[in-house]
Amino acid sequence: RERGGRREPRLLGALSFVHGAVWRALFGRAADSLEKGDGAADEYMIVDEDHLMDRTVSVPKDMGQLSVSAFSAGIIRGALKAMGFPCTVTAHAVQRGGTRPASVFLIKFGEEVMAREGRLG
Repeated sequence: RERGGRREPRLLGALSFVHGAVWRALFGRAADSLEKGDGAADEYMIVDEDHLMDRTVSVPKDMGQLSVSAFSAGIIRGALKAMGFPCTVTAHAVQRGGTRPASVFLIKFGEEVMAREGRLG
């Protein structure tokens, strides 16, 4: 364990851990990017241009609206909640120039997380 098993007290450190180490452990590589949301201070995005779940799990035609990336969104939410950063996470397929849509995970943190982050400076 790194740093003696201490919990990461800062939001960006926790997000970087999920974007890098957690993603690498689950999917064999880090996610492509970690971005700040344009609209609000409490929103961040993890972007994976070639998400393993979307590439390997096929959805039956009668379940066309099913998002297999929602499973990964739950993993992100659980990891952040376990580190003390409660949030909501939604999965979106966004066309960003490639042949297949990128998986974008929108992470929205609660007021208590943002207030704590403000106090930490």
